[in-house]
Amino acid sequence: MNTYYLNDYLKYQLQNEGINTAFSFVVKFRGSITYLTSADVATTGDNTFFYTFPIKGYLESSTEKELILQLAFHNVNSYFLSQLNGLTIPGFTFVLVIILAVI
Repeated sequence: MNTYYLNDYLKYQLQNEGINTAFSFVVKFRGSITYLTSADVATTGDNTFFYTFPIKGYLESSTEKELILQLAFHNVNSYFLSQLNGLTIPGFTFVLVIILAVI
């Protein structure tokens, strides 16, 4: 496994799930030893959310250590707001119609 393959694989899997936002990743041993990192590693202070997953399978058995994949998503709030853009105007229109109907 190398950094570019893992980056492309994660991007493909996230897009299949409908997640099209910037991310970074770190594969590390349980503890602090880093095994693989993406080109842009996220820090904790820049509006980033971290998700941690254990890695099972060949890589774990070949290293004989517990590996962790840590995904970091950048600007998650702006991503969710951009996903709601198509619903904002119809939602406000619907609320306005209901208010006018009640009046």
